[in-house]
Amino acid sequence: MLYKKHVHAITTDNGQKFAYHGKIAKDLDVKIDFAYPYFSC
Repeated sequence: MLYKKHVHAITTDNGQKFAYHGKIAKDLDVKIDFAYPYFSC
C-alpha cells in the first residue's frame, strides 16, 4: 500500500460501503470516525 504513510485518519458516512471499516482500520493502522448527518429542523 503506497499511500499508507499518507493516511492518518478516515471520516466516513454511515453507508454500507464501509461495512469492512474494521479491516480497513487494521490494515492501514488508522482511526475511522463516522460522520453524523446534520438535519436542520
